Amino acid sequence: MTAIRKKKGLVRHRTLTEWLEVYLREFATGQPASLRIKARDLRKFACWYEGFGQPAGQWTPGVTQDYLNDLPVQPRTANRVRAHLKGFADWLMRFLRLGWHPLDGIKGSKVPLLEAKRLDPEEIARLHRVLREGFFETRKDLNRFKPGQAPLPEWARPFRDRAIVELLLGSGIRVGALVNLNVDHFKPELKMLSGVQEKGVQIRDIALSTRAVAAVQAYLNQERPTDAADWDSPALFLAQAKWARDRGDGRLTYNVIYRMVHKLGERAQIPNLNPHRFRHHLAFELLEAGGLPAVVAQLGHQNPSSSLAYLQMPVQNLLQTP
Repeated sequence: MTAIRKKKGLVRHRTLTEWLEVYLREFATGQPASLRIKARDLRKFACWYEGFGQPAGQWTPGVTQDYLNDLPVQPRTANRVRAHLKGFADWLMRFLRLGWHPLDGIKGSKVPLLEAKRLDPEEIARLHRVLREGFFETRKDLNRFKPGQAPLPEWARPFRDRAIVELLLGSGIRVGALVNLNVDHFKPELKMLSGVQEKGVQIRDIALSTRAVAAVQAYLNQERPTDAADWDSPALFLAQAKWARDRGDGRLTYNVIYRMVHKLGERAQIPNLNPHRFRHHLAFELLEAGGLPAVVAQLGHQNPSSSLAYLQMPVQNLLQTP
């Protein structure tokens, strides 16, 4: 802020990209993964905008609408881009007196109703079976060993992967928050994750199922000490050092977890399984057990429409009993 005020004479001569880089560097908030997505969305817009040779002070609602109309994305993604543009525009209005807001009158895209994404009991059972046995099936030399006696592949982390899946199923946590968990977030005696930062700057406690607590505790006791010896890291879930592409602090990335869950779904014969489906599954269970307030409390929805979407599901999907 001080740096901007000292250069008031240059304020109107900054390009939109220059304004954007100040915003991203000093003012934008959110989880690291969310910030990367926000930066990507906004830089694409700035590049498109400046391709027409327009100064920052001529950013109008019509320009924004043209950009959103031309985006080859799904409605949900278009709404995300719109939200990022609005946050940037709100900040920019503090320094440029435009006489209008660049997103005035621009409404979000209508998002189709959620598809049925609840897991049935047989699918849950197959998931647990694959988590117990699936790693052995990947060995190319399995025929060298007697049934049940093959050692795990060196890269395998069954306790960690089981803990991640049980945490997704038993808490509804978003993957963006899960990858940023530290060991001290885990409070087994309280059956919760404490002080978790989710979307934006929201910080809250998240209750855990008994299965999730047991799975995470087993990972901490059985596997994490081995990988912690290679990493000086507070991260709850660690990569196997030998196989890690990004040395970093050993923290797993969203893509690693996404691929793990996708492969798990293939082996369990659950097409297109992704981490967010576990969150939807929990929402349906909570809706039956405690109604809409339970869904809001556990999943931390800040927008009521996110929770109300589950009430719009076809009756036969909501009444499937696991």
